[in-house]
Amino acid sequence: LAGYHRARRLVPVAKNCLMDSLALDLWLGGSDLGRHLVFGVTLEPFLAHCWLQSPTMILNDNYDHVRRYTPILRV
Repeated sequence: LAGYHRARRLVPVAKNCLMDSLALDLWLGGSDLGRHLVFGVTLEPFLAHCWLQSPTMILNDNYDHVRRYTPILRV
């Protein structure tokens, strides 16, 4: 994961939760960590966010950020 995060800093494109989650999933390739792309929302105000998660950790975000979102879909 550290290698991905170092490489991501070199990409001159604004962060985007969906694109970054998909890129990390591709970066990890065939390693089966049981990871899932999780989509979450808040209602007031309405916000949507997604992140990549394994059974034991959030891979491309942090708990303090994603905990305010209610997961609605896990793929």
